[in-house]
Amino acid sequence: MNGISYLEVALLAMETRAMELLKRMRGVGGILIRPPTGMPTAYFFFLGEIVRQPDPANRGQGDRGTNYFGIAMSKAAFSLATHQDSGVPTVLRYGEVEYRGSIFLPLPDGVEVVFFFSGGTEDEDVEIAKAGLMKIACNRCKGKGQIIRKTDEVRGSMVKCPNCGGLGINTF
Repeated sequence: MNGISYLEVALLAMETRAMELLKRMRGVGGILIRPPTGMPTAYFFFLGEIVRQPDPANRGQGDRGTNYFGIAMSKAAFSLATHQDSGVPTVLRYGEVEYRGSIFLPLPDGVEVVFFFSGGTEDEDVEIAKAGLMKIACNRCKGKGQIIRKTDEVRGSMVKCPNCGGLGINTF
C-alpha cells in the first residue's frame, strides 16, 4: 500500500463516494475504532461546508441551519452506544439523532468499528459510510462482521477471508 494505511484508503473511498453522490460539497465523515479496552480513536474528513447556514427564504421561517459535524458525531455515538447502525427504531437519548448514516461493525476480537457520514440525504450518507467499510472488508462477506486481519501477511496484500474464503485486502 506504499505507506498508506487501510484507514486512509477507507477515508479516501468515503470522500470519493461523497464527491460522486452529492450535488453540493458539504459534510463530515469518518471512522471510529474502539478497542475492547481503552478509548476510541476517531479519524475524520471534512468536505467543503460543515455547517449549513439558516435559509428561511427557501426552507421556511423555522429553518435553523444544519451542523453536519454535530450530526455525524451523534450518528457515530449512537452506534457505539447501541452496537447497531444509526437510524434503527429505538428510544433516543439526549444527544442522539434518528438519522441513518453510520454503520456499526463488531469484530471477533472485540474491536468495534463505526463508519459514518453526514451531509447528504440519509440514503447518501449510508452509501458514503458503506464505501469506507467496503474498502477494508472482505469482498465476499461485504463487511458482515469481517475485516481481514492476518498478522502473518503483509499489510495491503490480498488474502483469503477466514470467514468465507473470499479475497480482501489485509488491513493489519
